[in-house]
Amino acid sequence: MSYKIQIRSSLKGDLPFLDIGEFCLCTDTKELFIGIDNGNLKVANIEDIGSLNDLPTLDKSSLVSAFQEIFEKIHLIENLEITSSNINGNVRVNGKEIPIYDDSYLLQALIKKATKEHTHNIQEITGISISNPIDGEVLMYDSTENSFKSKTLPNFQAGSLEDLTNVNTITSKPKTGDVLSFNGNEWFPTAIKSYYIDLDLWTINNKGDDPLRTTIGINNALQWANANGYSRCKLPPGLYLIDRDSTIQLVNDMTLDLYGCILKKETNSYQKYTIVNIENKKNVTIVGGVIEGDKNTHDYISIPGTHEWGTGINVSYSKNIKIENVEIKETTGYGISVGSKYLHNYWVYLSELESGTFDLLGNPVSNEFWVRSNKYYSLSHETIQKQGYFMICGNGYGAYGEGQDLTKDMVTVFLYDKENNFLGKQTRRTFECFYLKNFPSGAIKFKISYRKVFTNIIDSTITIRSDAFSQGVNITNCFIHNCRTLGIVGGGQFINIEHCEIANIGGASPGYGIDIEDGYNLNQNIVIRSNYFHDNKNGDIVVISARNVLVEMNKFNGTVSFGGSRGESYVSQYNSYNGAQGTGSSLAGGGGSHIVFNYDHFTETTIYILGNPLYTHCTFDNVSFILQSDLYLLSTFTYCKFNFNKRDEGWSWNLRKGSLVFDSCEFHIYCKWYYFRSEAHLGDWVKNKLIFRNNFFYTRVNLGESVYEVNELILENNTFLGTQDKLNYFGFWAKANLFKFVNNTVKDVYFKIDGKGDDSKAIISNNSVVIDKDISVQGPDRSEFLRISNFKLSLIKDNDISILKANAQIRCISVYAENELVMLRNNFNCNLGSNAKVELFGTSDSSLSNNLPELIAIIKDNILKNVSITAYNSFNTQLTQPIIGTNLTVNNNL
Repeated sequence: MSYKIQIRSSLKGDLPFLDIGEFCLCTDTKELFIGIDNGNLKVANIEDIGSLNDLPTLDKSSLVSAFQEIFEKIHLIENLEITSSNINGNVRVNGKEIPIYDDSYLLQALIKKATKEHTHNIQEITGISISNPIDGEVLMYDSTENSFKSKTLPNFQAGSLEDLTNVNTITSKPKTGDVLSFNGNEWFPTAIKSYYIDLDLWTINNKGDDPLRTTIGINNALQWANANGYSRCKLPPGLYLIDRDSTIQLVNDMTLDLYGCILKKETNSYQKYTIVNIENKKNVTIVGGVIEGDKNTHDYISIPGTHEWGTGINVSYSKNIKIENVEIKETTGYGISVGSKYLHNYWVYLSELESGTFDLLGNPVSNEFWVRSNKYYSLSHETIQKQGYFMICGNGYGAYGEGQDLTKDMVTVFLYDKENNFLGKQTRRTFECFYLKNFPSGAIKFKISYRKVFTNIIDSTITIRSDAFSQGVNITNCFIHNCRTLGIVGGGQFINIEHCEIANIGGASPGYGIDIEDGYNLNQNIVIRSNYFHDNKNGDIVVISARNVLVEMNKFNGTVSFGGSRGESYVSQYNSYNGAQGTGSSLAGGGGSHIVFNYDHFTETTIYILGNPLYTHCTFDNVSFILQSDLYLLSTFTYCKFNFNKRDEGWSWNLRKGSLVFDSCEFHIYCKWYYFRSEAHLGDWVKNKLIFRNNFFYTRVNLGESVYEVNELILENNTFLGTQDKLNYFGFWAKANLFKFVNNTVKDVYFKIDGKGDDSKAIISNNSVVIDKDISVQGPDRSEFLRISNFKLSLIKDNDISILKANAQIRCISVYAENELVMLRNNFNCNLGSNAKVELFGTSDSSLSNNLPELIAIIKDNILKNVSITAYNSFNTQLTQPIIGTNLTVNNNL
């Protein structure tokens, strides 16, 4: 009769999860394991198993093989007596004690593992300092004394759960060890199960070696913990080398604690890699630790390419993700990537569209201002069913086709059953989800309709998609630095980036701290708050065509670019922009984007204005501006303060294309030549406007002597104060079709405005002007307050002009009239001297010299004190009749 005793065996790398009490021998490492309630427990090494040399077997290298050989041959061996021993772990062979293994420490280990509730005397625990504890105190770590101390929580009073508000202890009964969790509405007791990963059990190396086994072991540990109900895993401190061909795959409903850990990518030559991957997951948190790439040792040669996609942490179409207190560095590409997945259902081709819409019963009706689909789209599409929603979108770049843009339009979906019976409709914006669960029962297909004129549409690139996108991603208190291309990239919805430091990003393009781009209008509700950006190669933030982006309380030291023709609702507030430089769309946004800057502070910055931003309550210290809105959009500044003190620089503003409004702003100007410089010849002047209302200017230089050409130049209710220098004048030059100068207060600043256009008008009224100068403005085409020329109509009325002295010639107003000149009820007063005058000339347009325009002049009810009105020959020559009206001259004796 033969006997056989056999236990499970395997290679250690293939060690399975053992049932409780089941043994397994690792034949390669000669280790013995037994299954317990939370994994595999190593029982003994080969040294602990005992000597096999005394066994009568040929194979003495393996306990299993030796046992099997003994019992298979036992009936062939004469005079062999095997009996049990009284000694734990031994057998008796012919009366001799043979040690097989000592399981005494196994017994203790099992007892320790199995006993979940036990007590310790406080003196048995090291690193704790307690003196006279009282009710309500807790143990808190004191880093100054390197120990835990008993302390009272601030504002803490002992009490029961019933003393608290908004706590549910009825549906969730509290148990020992529970903590309170918040579900968005109420607090409720919940158990926390935390697993401290056993490195030996999972063959994980924390010394920076054995990357393949380490990566597999960490992933196996996380999967096991998740399968066994654990919500938190702690990886012991150490250096973990992550396999070049693998990644750490996080699991649902899990917090991974990496404090004290470094996860470093094994050197490789790949264009793309990921160290930690969160893909299609929910409720995942990473806390602490360092994620390190191989940027400095990477092989960029073996595989040709840009090598720009090596990523520290990748988040792809996942929900409720938290990355907290993590340092991410030295990747060949991104620090953190937050991405979506393009899931295409249908193209909506031009051939599938027609003019018209649907009535309340879902029947097609004519309407030239609407477009509808002429075919049904099925809700049974595999991707729609899997995702549970679909969206009406543009193509991969967000475009809808030539002749139509649905970026800001609503699209209505009309729902039908299999018999084509109308069931109802829903309306959404593009890139917003239509959820199947909200559709009426029986709906299996739909048509679409939106407000456009069909005859204007040349091509359609509308798509119906069910993109998977990330939602609720929170990146907080992270240090992201020295990554090669981008610190944080991608997008999604409800993304929060807060209290991070993002620095030294660059080495390959784009080289920005944060890039919110791919996905376009799919990227929505993004908050970038209280971060510190510095030393990033090409800039700090770039946002392209996203919706609802809040940038708040950050410190920037590089370019910040808000752009994209389909972007909207960008809000920047309470930020510090320090020395941000760049080209293209920078700080102010691209065509069509709606951007608000509120209470931001800009220092030594260049601002490129390409869109239509609104700046309110902002401060600009030594800031240069370039206005180049190719779509001729309007940029507005309200309640802003401009301080420009760069005496070695020629100007602050470079005006090329677009319109500006300044309202209730304050300007303090001291530069080399003039504040506004014009390059308006690059654009179409008819589309430009320049409007100043309720502002205060204090200038030591000319406001602008390089002429900006605009359709409208409006200056109302402003105060212009020049320097107290008695020898220098400071002026403002421009060309306009309409010039309105109304209710302003002016001292020692002059204006030279030329008319432009076939119906040009100049209206100067109700202004208060003081001239306190010892010399004239140099040049025959200038004046000490106002010189206007080439306007078809010039209206000057109800102004109060005071000249403190006129020892030199003071030309308070010079007019080069064309068709009509009206001067009514103005008060000209010179306190001292007799060299003050108003000058009247004919047209200054030399092209009209052979065909002078007919001029009508009405000069009436003006008061002049020591001021004369001088009409020159060119003026009199153009008059078609004598001047209408009279003037009252007041001499010095009155």
